[in-house]
Amino acid sequence: MAKLSGTRLGKYQVGERLGRGGMAEVYKAFHPSLERHVAIKVLHSFLSDGENFLARFQREAKAIAALDHPNIIQIYDIDTEDEHYYMVMELIEGSTLKNRLAQSSTPLPLLEIVYIFDKVAFALDYAHQQGMLHRDIKPANILLGKDDRVVLADFGIARILSDTQFTMTGALIGTPAYMSPEQGKSQSASPVSDIYSLGILLYEMLTGEVPFDADTPLEIIRQHVNAPLPSPRAIRKDIPEALEKVIVKATEKDPSERFLTASEMVNAVDTALEASLSGINPQKAIITSGKKLPSTKKTIIAQKPANAIFFKKRSTEKKPSVEERMKFMPIILSIIAITLIAGLLAWALPKISIEPIENTACTSAEACNDLANEHMSKAEIEEALRAIESAINLIPEGEQHQYAHLWCFKGEMLASLALREEAIWDFEECIHWSDGNPELDGLRAFAEEQIDLLNEQ
Repeated sequence: MAKLSGTRLGKYQVGERLGRGGMAEVYKAFHPSLERHVAIKVLHSFLSDGENFLARFQREAKAIAALDHPNIIQIYDIDTEDEHYYMVMELIEGSTLKNRLAQSSTPLPLLEIVYIFDKVAFALDYAHQQGMLHRDIKPANILLGKDDRVVLADFGIARILSDTQFTMTGALIGTPAYMSPEQGKSQSASPVSDIYSLGILLYEMLTGEVPFDADTPLEIIRQHVNAPLPSPRAIRKDIPEALEKVIVKATEKDPSERFLTASEMVNAVDTALEASLSGINPQKAIITSGKKLPSTKKTIIAQKPANAIFFKKRSTEKKPSVEERMKFMPIILSIIAITLIAGLLAWALPKISIEPIENTACTSAEACNDLANEHMSKAEIEEALRAIESAINLIPEGEQHQYAHLWCFKGEMLASLALREEAIWDFEECIHWSDGNPELDGLRAFAEEQIDLLNEQ
């Protein structure tokens, strides 16, 4: 996607880019007639691959726009122009909970935590009543406005990606650090999947860290599925025992054991904290803004940094190609999920031998690529890697540039299996074969970012 700053998109004058992620870019823009600044989320072009995307985009965007809650970001408009599919929404002047946590050297005060948590939970409860799941609750999607408003953002992409084009390929919708076990296993999400993520969010706000962390997404998901929740009281001793029990219930591995609704969880949190909060001197609960809190837990002053931020880019988000012919680009998004499932089934897998398939039925790069996906869906890791190696070997001479995404495909598979050096080599090949083609800038940027992440490990 070419940078849109300084251009016009429909009736909007596009200004600075506020953030860029694997699914969309967000710009600050201005509506001259209404004299109003807005935020515009422009979906990456590859998302329009597949049949009936326009109808699906309009249908789901309208459903999102129908949400009317003070703690859910408001959608003003949806439209398309050329290859651009975009949603226009209110611009929140402020920061994100992600930044608030990163800038705090100690865990947040209990009063602030309760205020933020209650607002997010009530927004989520309302959305669930409207039949809408979020699927990606995390600090980066929680906006803290300068007017002390807490806003839950980014229902849009998760909803659009939940359609069949992506679920059939096993697309991973969500962020591993906050993802429920059933999402990590590519099972159907439900309201209690969001409750699980809400529990992880509360854990992080209370302790300053997420409960599960590892070098690879596969290992993080494995911990969500199998590992017991580390005690938050072991990290922060002033957490009431009753509140710890609330977190444990919200993050049960079995969805049926969790709170059924977000409002039920709010009541449990408020009850657990009531006695503890009654003994807090509110004048000691100072937030970064410098304001002192009143005695009620319902009035917390959120951080007020100088810059307007709508949506921050997460370091692990991908930057896909905008090449229209790259019909396999959704595979790059889905491969993490598929390999995670495989890792859950066989994460003690011995060293993999990656040799091309012999005497196979696939006789072209496209056919072998399809075969690789079929094996991955069955958690047949070794066969899938062999199939993709065969696909690379079958690329017609002189057409490597057209198939650069295959090396990125393979690199992502290897990275998810923690085969760092092998993954870097394939990402470098992806960069080499995509070089010189402006239409593959997104693919090349994706590979470069993955190499940077691997080098940090």
